[in-house]
Amino acid sequence: MADVFWCSVSRQKARLQRHYHDTYAFGFIDHGLSRYDCGTHQFQTDPQTLFLINPGDVHTGFPASSEPISYTTFHVDPAYVRALTGHSHDRPFGQYLCTQPGLGAALREAAREREGELARLAIENMLALVLPAMLGDGRLRDSAALHLSGLRRACELLLSDLRQTVSLAALAQAANLERAYFARQFRRFYGLPPHQMLKQARVVAARRQLFAGTMGAEVAQDVGFFDQSHMIRCWKDVYAVPPSQMKKVNIVQST
Repeated sequence: MADVFWCSVSRQKARLQRHYHDTYAFGFIDHGLSRYDCGTHQFQTDPQTLFLINPGDVHTGFPASSEPISYTTFHVDPAYVRALTGHSHDRPFGQYLCTQPGLGAALREAAREREGELARLAIENMLALVLPAMLGDGRLRDSAALHLSGLRRACELLLSDLRQTVSLAALAQAANLERAYFARQFRRFYGLPPHQMLKQARVVAARRQLFAGTMGAEVAQDVGFFDQSHMIRCWKDVYAVPPSQMKKVNIVQST
């Protein structure tokens, strides 16, 4: 079983002891300036710069100024990376810092998803997008052709039961594509990653049931949200206001 986990640190002031991880570790700064020493190298990161640390790299980290730092770090077992990229051996990050804005946005989006099974799919999707890019995997570059029939099969599977969350591996298998390639092509074709597509579909289904008079707690459970509070948070991501502030009018069409 390959571990994938992440943690957020708020207002760290102390210097970490020199240590290493048995995982790939990478993340972003939310607040402040951070410095970390890795071997003989010294780096400074800010909210626009991702930090990348290979398994076994001995390093330390601490604020680069008198201001405390807040940051989020993802940890991924090398076995997961091998399975994702299809390589039989571990490949190191080619650099310690990354400034590609698209990768940073993907990490932040995954970190914002904190609810149950949807969080798992969001993180799986993020890893499939960013790890090949961070590792410089040329095999997984996009080609011009879109596998439309496979992507549609995957979308049908994703939305077949809103109460269930299908893994990224199962979706990619339905599309007959590698996970990393599938994640990029799905977003390109539909405009949303799978976890966001599922959340949107749940909000739409919830709106229809609420407007039909079903009670909120019942609706939340029926369409796959963790609870009513989770449904309302996701609803506000789409409509900016909670359901109680939506106004509905029935318009009768003349014949």
